[in-house]
Amino acid sequence: MEKMSSKHPVNNKTKSEKKLEKKLRKKVFNFLKEYTESETTLEISNEPSNYLYIGNSGMLCGYTRETIMKLFNPYGHISKLIMIPNKSFSFLSYQNTISSTKALDALQNYSSTTDMKNVPQAPFYIQYINKLPSTFELNKQYPTVGVASTIDGLIVMQEFINEQEEQELIEFFQSNKTNACHGTMKHRSVTHYGYEFLYGSNNIDKSNPLKNKIPSVCDTMIEKMVNDGLMLNRPDQLTVNQYEPGQGIPPHVDTHSAFEDSILSLSLGSQVTMEFSHPNGDVVPVLLPRRSLLCMKEEARYLWTHGIIPRKSDIVYTQDTDATTSPEQHLTLLERGTRISLTFRKILHTACNCSFPKKCDSQLNKTSENKDTLLIPNSSTEARNLESEHVHEVYEEIAEHFSGTRHSPWPRVKEFLCNLPNGSLIADIGCGNGKYLGVNPKVVAIGSDRSLNLCSICKERGFPIIQSDIMKVPFRERSFDGCICIAVIHHLSTPERRLDAFNELIRIVKVGGLVLAYVWAIEQTENDPAGTKSTVITSDENVGQVSNLENVTDIDFDNTCSNRDKKDKENKENSNISSKKTPDVQNEIHVSAGRNMFQQQDLLIPWHLKGNEEKVFHRFYHVFKEGELRELCNKITNIEIVEIYFDKGNWCIILKRIK
Repeated sequence: MEKMSSKHPVNNKTKSEKKLEKKLRKKVFNFLKEYTESETTLEISNEPSNYLYIGNSGMLCGYTRETIMKLFNPYGHISKLIMIPNKSFSFLSYQNTISSTKALDALQNYSSTTDMKNVPQAPFYIQYINKLPSTFELNKQYPTVGVASTIDGLIVMQEFINEQEEQELIEFFQSNKTNACHGTMKHRSVTHYGYEFLYGSNNIDKSNPLKNKIPSVCDTMIEKMVNDGLMLNRPDQLTVNQYEPGQGIPPHVDTHSAFEDSILSLSLGSQVTMEFSHPNGDVVPVLLPRRSLLCMKEEARYLWTHGIIPRKSDIVYTQDTDATTSPEQHLTLLERGTRISLTFRKILHTACNCSFPKKCDSQLNKTSENKDTLLIPNSSTEARNLESEHVHEVYEEIAEHFSGTRHSPWPRVKEFLCNLPNGSLIADIGCGNGKYLGVNPKVVAIGSDRSLNLCSICKERGFPIIQSDIMKVPFRERSFDGCICIAVIHHLSTPERRLDAFNELIRIVKVGGLVLAYVWAIEQTENDPAGTKSTVITSDENVGQVSNLENVTDIDFDNTCSNRDKKDKENKENSNISSKKTPDVQNEIHVSAGRNMFQQQDLLIPWHLKGNEEKVFHRFYHVFKEGELRELCNKITNIEIVEIYFDKGNWCIILKRIK
């Protein structure tokens, strides 16, 4: 690798300019190291070369591929342009050094004009490099322009209407809100026709039709839908959503018993990427171009959740339109504009008899008492499926209610955060509504959570947040001074996944960094008074230390309940999964029959969600027994157990990374 002391022409630059150039050069040097581990060294070239590193020109800065091509095309034939997701730079090559030199001289310190949307006023800094990176790893899928999805039952029909029809529809629905059932959601404005779509339950009240039916401006389009076989019957419910850039909708499945099989959605005004998620954890992003019609049938309609992540642009694969470039697919950024979606549904007046009984409310209600017993997973696939249904999907449904029950930070967690050195970088993995992200203003705390709806709540509160799974958090190794993970790991359904999660927490902290984790304990007491002292089970530095604490237990099965015995009875009676059997078979998972006494370690905990109808959701938990947390963490080779303690119904551990 090039030593940073290597000479570089500076001409008649001032001292401050030389200092800045040295700083930027070092920054490029550090960025390039990321692409040298799996291939030959990628480094700065002291002589002009065909290859350019362009700082502040990446997707992270809001630049699209088309913009970079337009800026650099005038200086010669571009052989290749590489833009990498979530990076602030790009790589570009010309056919000869004459072109690259012209481009560097002309665009060094170039700053975008103010009329470019979402692009910061940060100047380019360009360096010659010895080659382009040959490959780079993507940590997620991206949709491809013009390529259909592989999901069964999902169809995207491009140019379903023409530009004139699109404009007429936009003008009509933007000017006809007052007489319809119109409202403003947290993340968009919405209007209903025929019946009101009830967000939260993803259902409708069939006994309460609206006065305003689907307007006649949609007649020609509806006739085409029916004639093309996209819907068997004419729709009688229409939801019109208007999304501004940066707005989205949480992942959901429209209630099976509410509507017939086909659900159709027309995109007006702007394209958007919609994400489809399978219960096994697979995520497929699908690009919906403007004027396209999305048709969801069968598996796509009944099994996969669909949602739109709130952001101002989407990363997609596209092919360069410039004839001088190669025909291969490249990643680019598509900015979102104001988008209006028209979603058509046909009300179902009978029970649903789809082919997905485990996800069907009609069939679950019929078979709940005879439903097969839920078993502890024997494979990673079974574990992901269990956690998808009984953890991830549940938190998406109860996010707002759940957040309303999470206010005060727990004292020992607050103490941990406040004892960290000023300026520390902290990760809160599984941060929920972000109640710990602002506890210590003298550290920098970044949150992550698997639930999109909880991430949205954090974002509304102004907290830095990223959506990710604890099994693979998108942070570099040794990035953080400390990490907390409160009430998360007990949602993982196998010992292997719980160990992998701890390894992931250790991976992201620096040597000497601390990790604090809380998990529910099987050891509970019937009457646990507030103010009981937490006992330190072990500590390499402070054996026997105790501290006075408030009652901070997280055992909150139903946070609206004031009568414990009454709710315990309801938990038994309302369970969708039978809890009548005594859990004498070790691999069976049953619904917990009590609030303060667990009969087994792997169980389902009811959550009662109040609304037009009370819904009961079941969250999976593995409650830890004494010594289990130590035994698990002893399998990690690069840590030291600092402390294990019992804190009001939770086993807690502090780990230090030692190498």
